[in-house]
Amino acid sequence: MNSNTLEETMINRYIDIYSKNDKPTGMINLPPAIPFIGRKYQNMSPKIISYASAENLSDYYDSELKPNDSKLHQLETREKFNRSRYFYSNHSSEFPHIHIEPFNNGTQLLITRHILSKLGYNQSFGMKPYDFIEQISVANPGKFSVISKSNQDYASDKIKLSYSIEYIREDLKFLKPNIIILPRTVFNTVNKISNWKCLLREAKMSTAIFVKIYQVSFYNNFRIRKAVQDLLPSTLNEYEYGEWLDLLDCSQIDIDSYLSWIEHELYEKETVTMK
Repeated sequence: MNSNTLEETMINRYIDIYSKNDKPTGMINLPPAIPFIGRKYQNMSPKIISYASAENLSDYYDSELKPNDSKLHQLETREKFNRSRYFYSNHSSEFPHIHIEPFNNGTQLLITRHILSKLGYNQSFGMKPYDFIEQISVANPGKFSVISKSNQDYASDKIKLSYSIEYIREDLKFLKPNIIILPRTVFNTVNKISNWKCLLREAKMSTAIFVKIYQVSFYNNFRIRKAVQDLLPSTLNEYEYGEWLDLLDCSQIDIDSYLSWIEHELYEKETVTMK
């Protein structure tokens, strides 16, 4: 699997939490995945975590919601906790396959990279996908998958997302990210469950910058397009992002509109500071 030292330590922390807690009601009985932690993450400044939403495991179960014969169910326990690194190490694709859809197809990886450029960190991070993914951390804030025959997101569901709070706290405590990129709905829901200031305090963090975006999904294409329809065309540098734009799968995401949305700084940025 070739996990790194940070990931091995995080696996131990997740196992400890998972073994002490009751399993969430209505969720698939599979250990939560730790973040994918880049091999160069520890040496980067600033440190970044980019959150998607919740893991979709519906493809790994049959019509009776019983585990199918997929590779996921054959993994050893530690591999299940670190499945993002496992699938990255054992999958051949144009973009890093880390078992988190908006990163698998390249869209949220590029969106994260462009946000960092707009925040003034263009020279701090690599411009190639496989370099960049090893410099940051990425994860789902929703650590469990709903028992369902189809994908169910629960970014606005306080009860379901509450099962993941202890793991999100552990992400912050161990990774100490300076910048946290996440869907604004997730930010708001977590704030209602356990105030972000409390989470930062418990993680022994003095401050963090939250960049709140639309969840990277097909369902938000209309909102993004509407937001940028009357704005000037984006000034994206085709040379700078040419390789990414040629390789990523945009069949579900209107990446041009999303990048334009970032280019015009329509995302919300909030600094949360402990006093």
